[in-house]
Amino acid sequence: MSAKTSRNTTVGAFVLNNEAVYPWTIYVYVPTTNGGKQKVKFKAEFKHLTAERRLQVLEDFKANLQARTVVGDTPQTEDAVDAHKEITSFEELLLGEVLLGFSGIVDPNKQDVPFNDETKAALISNSWARDALLYGYQQSLVGRSDLGN
Repeated sequence: MSAKTSRNTTVGAFVLNNEAVYPWTIYVYVPTTNGGKQKVKFKAEFKHLTAERRLQVLEDFKANLQARTVVGDTPQTEDAVDAHKEITSFEELLLGEVLLGFSGIVDPNKQDVPFNDETKAALISNSWARDALLYGYQQSLVGRSDLGN
């Protein structure tokens, strides 16, 4: 059997499921103490969003952005402070909706980090992880393999 025929795999039918939940390997490049970068990974669980829902998330972001211009950078009232705290980035809104779980993440003491609302928010607020999650989610939507993202 040649190498070419051994790579052939059976291709199944496409399953139309706009509510799909699926695992995806996320690769993150983090700085090292010697000035280089180290490639690390963890597993994320994503939820598929339709294009219409992604547009709605974008509209929510635009509404938050509009609220920012109304509130300004230095809110003066308690209501304005509360509104300012609720303004989030598009990335946070999108990842907050599509990220349903993760595994393979440890804290500085090498203890497993459990998935919950608090650790999800902490992961999304981490610049390296947020960028890698966004890239991984985008790659999953265009049919790429999680082995090369």
